Amino acid sequence: MRLNLKEYRVKSGLSQQELANKLKISRISVSRYENGKRRIHTDTFGKLCDILDIPSQQRMELIKEFGKIKEE
Repeated sequence: MRLNLKEYRVKSGLSQQELANKLKISRISVSRYENGKRRIHTDTFGKLCDILDIPSQQRMELIKEFGKIKEE
């Protein structure tokens, strides 16, 4: 099963812009994270998972899927 950030965002009732505002990043960054075109920083990943209420097990699956979490 492929975990999808967009699915979590939509389930949470947030637009890309609303999520970007909560994360204090650009909407383009959110889009690139969802499309796998941009590496995500560990602190941003943690905030993203908290905002989208992603459970621990799924967080681990997302880390595996991304395979490119970026340390600050």
